[in-house]
Amino acid sequence: MSASIGFNCVGKDCIAIHPSDMHFLWAQGKTIVIKSVEEPDNSYLKGHEGNICIIRLSKSGNLIASGDTQAAGIQSAVIVWDFKDKDMLYRVRYHIESI
Repeated sequence: MSASIGFNCVGKDCIAIHPSDMHFLWAQGKTIVIKSVEEPDNSYLKGHEGNICIIRLSKSGNLIASGDTQAAGIQSAVIVWDFKDKDMLYRVRYHIESI
């Protein structure tokens, strides 16, 4: 894919600007889209099973953290990604009980 269309998150938690100001990230369903201001093609981080509801970058910009919403029968997850290599480093699943 060289382009993507769509944004399905409400609020600012699903959008991030890299500290270098050279990349823009946003949630598109279960995928994180990374757009470079220098390259025509986007990068895609796939690994979530629920829709992504938050994206955060470390101060250095080396790490991305993303969290998803709980889908039917699937626990929510937080994933930590390596920005440079676009690899998943960690996945933590969690379940929130109703109070």
